[in-house]
Amino acid sequence: MSSSEFYQSHEGPIPESGKSIHEVLMVSSDRARDSVPKQYRAHFNELRNGILAFCKEFEIPSSALQDKKVFGEYLASRKPPVPLKRMEQAVYLFQGLEHLLTHHELWINPEALAEAEQFYRLKEQYTVQVDLLKRTGILHSKREQLPRQTKRLIDFFKSLSPFGKKKRPELKETKEILCITGIDGKEYPLPTLEQIAQRLFEQKELFEIKRDQGFTKLLLVPFGMSLEHLLSALKHFLLDYKKVHEDFRLHSADPLLIWDAFTYGDQEESPRLTYLDSTTTDISHPHTQSKAQILSRQTQHFSATPGWRIVFVQPSVPMDQTSKGIASIPPRDCGRIRGEHHFRHDVEASQSSTEEMNYFLEDQKDPSSPYFGESGMTPEDWAIAFMTHLQETGRPLDDWEEKRTENMAYLTGVYFPDAFALCYWNKLVGQVAFKRCVLEDLDSGVGARFAVVI
Repeated sequence: MSSSEFYQSHEGPIPESGKSIHEVLMVSSDRARDSVPKQYRAHFNELRNGILAFCKEFEIPSSALQDKKVFGEYLASRKPPVPLKRMEQAVYLFQGLEHLLTHHELWINPEALAEAEQFYRLKEQYTVQVDLLKRTGILHSKREQLPRQTKRLIDFFKSLSPFGKKKRPELKETKEILCITGIDGKEYPLPTLEQIAQRLFEQKELFEIKRDQGFTKLLLVPFGMSLEHLLSALKHFLLDYKKVHEDFRLHSADPLLIWDAFTYGDQEESPRLTYLDSTTTDISHPHTQSKAQILSRQTQHFSATPGWRIVFVQPSVPMDQTSKGIASIPPRDCGRIRGEHHFRHDVEASQSSTEEMNYFLEDQKDPSSPYFGESGMTPEDWAIAFMTHLQETGRPLDDWEEKRTENMAYLTGVYFPDAFALCYWNKLVGQVAFKRCVLEDLDSGVGARFAVVI
């Protein structure tokens, strides 16, 4: 449906909601949000905020939001005209909001799903990640509670003995929802494939560039869970892998070498491990937030995927999205330029001085930079990347003994007050290491890996 067809498809309020667009967006948004099922309220806020941001960007007055026809006529007469891509994005926001309020379910954007499949093989990648999270025990089932009256009715029918020849239909009490448990004790549902596809579609301009540079490898990162439990899952993953692959060299008695600040640093009242805020410009004096603060903010702002990081990194062969595993951090002077239309030089090992890291932090905020939109990795990101890489390639990620091709990973997404985070595989001992390091002590065998988070 074109923008003009959509906006002129009918006049007046959104069907069955009894409210004009203006009322939903500006007057009684809380009431409108509360009218949809609880699991979709975060999505309602995203749609509403997207429409308001669109109106602010193009200075559209609230009077134009009385109904879709008035809104469409205003846009048609606007000088200069709204760019076609932004118009299309606004159309999808309006369609999503209308469908949610009318049918109380998410609108699935077929174009978003088609593009996600074409450019990212999203269904295949999503299935691989979910299987990994299930197998490691990171995901568990949450039973969606039915209304009390419905539950009583089901219990009543169950209590009856079957009579007659007809078999009573099976009554399904609950719907299974996969989730993780966060450090705050709350359950955070797994993001759906449709949500990821829609987010990619909404950020199409950025992801067209990052996809050209090779960022096509999906990681579903259970950010909200404690590192203690995530590292325990990693330990059992390694032990299970060893049972199947007997030649895999693993220190089975102690597969992980962990500095204690990693294990408990995200749970303490005054956590030692904090996460870099996007406003940070100096790695020596970063702006940070604790995991608890981030989860609280996501809840307050009705994030659509709270407790999770949806991450795209480069696969082992960055320009071949079908290649297995995760790209290595190249040694000094071994990086290559990636991209056919948007050139980006690999970030090499030993480019980790304070000055160089500050340069990358500034570039990540500069739309003209090839590193725009990228983020430093966290321990949670790295743990999922390590398991994914080993599962797909049979080789550990960031094997620092293979210095011709592999390096230790400096995690620029987190911060300790007196040190920085390093992760790597120690082949000599057969351990995964989560350690600390002072920035000035980083040697040529250490480098940073970056990701794009949606």
